[in-house]
Amino acid sequence: MQPNAGTEQACKTQLRMVLLLLCALPATVQLCRHVHSVTPGMVISPQRVVYELRGDVKRPGISRHADEQTTEALAQACGAYQLPQNASQEVPSGTRMNFTTAGVQLSDMDAPALLSFGLPISLATASADDLELIPGIGPKTARALIEYRDRTGPIQRIGQIIDVRGIGPKTLEKIAPYIRP
Repeated sequence: MQPNAGTEQACKTQLRMVLLLLCALPATVQLCRHVHSVTPGMVISPQRVVYELRGDVKRPGISRHADEQTTEALAQACGAYQLPQNASQEVPSGTRMNFTTAGVQLSDMDAPALLSFGLPISLATASADDLELIPGIGPKTARALIEYRDRTGPIQRIGQIIDVRGIGPKTLEKIAPYIRP
């Protein structure tokens, strides 16, 4: 009787697998119909323009857009209690906007936030800790970058950091997407 018990268990397992596949079939057909019903030329652009909106606003937080926005559009998006004076000014991506009764203060978002949204950090304002967040930059290279910036002044183009000890062509190529002058 033992050999039958094993065979019976194998048959039940195979039956369960067949039932599972039969249940998955309608879902697969639905998915295929949906995929083919999408307009062929439709392209969804990523929302790579990011702002941090805070201060005297109804809806503080991160705001994502397809294109760069003006201060007026961002003030309306977050429900700022006062519209800024320079309402038509276009604001670059990665900007933190702090709305106050005196106006709006602009600064860079923190490096971890920028990197989490796939945006580069500024070499002009980055700390050594910020630079260490970049894959390929360790503590020594981060300190060397800060010393280079302090010694030579603002970095005008990414290529000039090839002069920093610890950054060769391969490292530069690896870190370039994560930084901006």
